[in-house]
Amino acid sequence: MKIKNLRRIDTSLATAIFGLSVFGLLMLFSASAELSRTRTGDPNNSTYFLILQLISFGIGLVLWVVLQNIDYKIYAKWKLWWLAATFVLLLSVFIFSKGQINGANRWVGLGGLSLQPSEIAKLTFILFLGSWFADSHHNVADWKKGFVPFVAIILALSGLMLLQHDLGTLSVMMAIALVMYVVSGARVSQIGATIVGLIALAWAAIKIEPYRMKRLLTFLNSNDTTGANYHISQAKISIGLGGWWGKGFLQGVQKKGFLPEAHTDSIFAVVVEELGFMRAILLILVYLFIAIRGLRIARFAPDSFGSLVAIGITTWFTAQTLINISAMVSLIPLTGVPLPFVSYGRTALVALFMATGILLNISRVAKPNS
Repeated sequence: MKIKNLRRIDTSLATAIFGLSVFGLLMLFSASAELSRTRTGDPNNSTYFLILQLISFGIGLVLWVVLQNIDYKIYAKWKLWWLAATFVLLLSVFIFSKGQINGANRWVGLGGLSLQPSEIAKLTFILFLGSWFADSHHNVADWKKGFVPFVAIILALSGLMLLQHDLGTLSVMMAIALVMYVVSGARVSQIGATIVGLIALAWAAIKIEPYRMKRLLTFLNSNDTTGANYHISQAKISIGLGGWWGKGFLQGVQKKGFLPEAHTDSIFAVVVEELGFMRAILLILVYLFIAIRGLRIARFAPDSFGSLVAIGITTWFTAQTLINISAMVSLIPLTGVPLPFVSYGRTALVALFMATGILLNISRVAKPNS
């Protein structure tokens, strides 16, 4: 279903995201070249991960353009389907699991493909919450009809995510849920109860997994540069080596076997080491610009569903960015969250591009005085 009388999309937002993604491809090449040689056993193959990401870039770009031209309002009709899709995606990990990788059970194998269902689940979850809150906005502030079902869904989703040992993705999804719940009209007391509940959930998640508690304790004891704190210590070294203007593109040394997950969760540290603090600030400003444009789209959306979905997608991009960068600069304990549009992650990039297409579709009608 195409929108009638199409208006111009938010081209500044589209340009920022596309440019950020191209920048991500360049940094991915730099961060993964050494690992590509190791993974393939070919000393001349430095583009293994880049090529895989380029394939997802192309697929994601096609879906971006398609979704950009489909009327977002049709998604509001599929509320229960989005909820079902979210849980099916999260449950699929236990059926088609590829086993644990880096302590987490997040990937499924279908033929020769490796997918991370939780990345797509972020988008289906946003569409569900947007359609649910928009459809029942009069009941959101009701404890029985709004708060209790919301908490029940959050607990069920949290249980599945914790079984996957994926606290990072859960943190992003909880941030999305909380922000969308707040803007949909929840009572202050309900918001307070939700925040307290999320804090309790986070503490329980840390307590039940010894490695999480160890990671928290070593974060508090910054003098420990080994064991659980090794990763963040190497990230801080990378950032320190970068200085104001960096060592130069492709010239970083930490990515060569010292910095764990240099091409995924730790790519921001590679950016700072090679391009420097000043250029890293420019990268952060791009993310800030994307957040501002997303909030503007939400503000001027012509209906509550469009506004809520725009808020949810913007929160996704922003929360994930904040968590990733904050962990790299040791403001929060390390958690496995990639940097949006920059880190390696094939399913993640496709999901982000799909969300971008929907957000830009909303921007067609999200105009002041429209």
